[in-house]
Formats: sequence, structure tokens, C-alpha cells
Amino acid sequence: MNRGLAVLALVVLWLTVCAVAPAGAAKPIIEPGVPGTPIAGTYPAGVACAFPVSFEVASGGGQRVFTFLDNGGNFERMATIARSSTWVFTNLSKDASYTVALPAGRTEVTVAGDGTVTVLLSGGIIGFNAPTDTPPGPFSLAVVGRLIFVIAPDGTGTITQLSGKVIDLCAAVS
Repeated sequence: MNRGLAVLALVVLWLTVCAVAPAGAAKPIIEPGVPGTPIAGTYPAGVACAFPVSFEVASGGGQRVFTFLDNGGNFERMATIARSSTWVFTNLSKDASYTVALPAGRTEVTVAGDGTVTVLLSGGIIGFNAPTDTPPGPFSLAVVGRLIFVIAPDGTGTITQLSGKVIDLCAAVS
């Protein structure tokens, strides 16, 4: 899976879990998440924008990760909740930055029997599409809304739904 897919797939910044384990299922494993993972960092030109960029958590973003297993201990799904956060997105060629405040959000990741991974994100979302994704990048977005990203077994990813307020981060720092 390319890094853009992994970032959007786990864009775990984001997310308020309303999931409840079905009766008789094992209790979820609840762990703290690290703010900004997996997207915080620096990316070369052509990956997240046409120029090199960095994503940095300026404040907030504390997370909880819920992993749901069946009674046999097998993975069923993962959900992440995140508190509101402030991010700084920087064009490293021009040293131009854009600061965006995102509300709390949630992510839910499920895996189908054929290996397809569906990632539902809602609330505050930040991420990018690389050239191998659909639609092809490079582009970076901050979203307050809903995004569904489907990763095929071969690692290619497709945005199947995007709604809400969308900010084009590359354009904001061009």
C-alpha cells in the first residue's frame, strides 16, 4: 500500500466512535493513539503536492483507538476517536504555511473477506492522495465532513464519497 493510501486509511486524527460491540462479542481493546499519526511529517514533491510539504500537529489531537475482535480473537474492525486539533501545513519550497483548526472526528476501518479495506472518516479530516490513488494526486485536503476511502487488495485506493467543507491545502500554500 502506498503511503498516501496508508495516511488516508489511518488518518486517525479524526474521529468519534459510535460503534458498539454486538452482544456476546469480546470487549474492544482500547489504547491511546499518538496525535498526528500517521500523516504528520515531511513529503517530497509529487507525493502530497507538486512541491515538498510538511504536516505538523500544532495542538490537540489526542486519540483513542478501539480494536474489535471476535470471540476467537480475530480482527473485526478498528475505530479511532480524536479530539479537535490544529495543524500547520507548510510548502517547504516557499516556507509558506497554512494553519487549519479541525473539530473532533472519527475513523472506522473494516476489512472484507476479499481483503478490501473500507475507511469511513467523519468530522475533522486531513490527508492526501498520491499519484497512484483515485482520483490521482498529488493533492492534500482538510475536510470537515465525511470521506469514504476504499483500498483494494492490490493496495490501490479510491475516494468513493467526499462531502462537507473541503480546503485544498496545496492551493492554500502555493
